[in-house]
Formats: sequence, structure tokens, C-alpha cells
Amino acid sequence: MNIQQVAEYLSLSVQTIYGLTSRLEVPTIKKGKRLYFKKAEIDEWLLKGRKKTKEEIIEQAHNYLIRNKRK
Repeated sequence: MNIQQVAEYLSLSVQTIYGLTSRLEVPTIKKGKRLYFKKAEIDEWLLKGRKKTKEEIIEQAHNYLIRNKRK
């Protein structure tokens, strides 16, 4: 994907995509002066920003307390 396609895919401006790439926040491939993006890597990057649900947080806390009980 090129930068225009990524901007459309993410519903962001091209300037925002350039900002993300300059801060190394989004995975890119640079060939010469052009930037390219793999759709699978963009999807994976999006999933890393996923917020846990309230139920997932409660379950994680419960599991932590079970594993780390004081004896």
C-alpha cells in the first residue's frame, strides 16, 4: 500500500501518516524516497492499540490474585 491508500484505509490524513512514520510509530518500508506499507502489518499495528474490556481486566486481575496468593 502507498501512503494515500494507508491514509484512506485508516481514515487519517496523509500528513498524520507522515507524522506517525517520522516518529517510527507505524511499520513502513522505504524504497528511495517512497514509503510503502504492508496491509497485514498495519492491521497488526492496529490490534496492538486495542483496549481491554472491563470484563477482561477483571478476569486478568482475578487470575493474578489466584497465582500470587500469599502462603
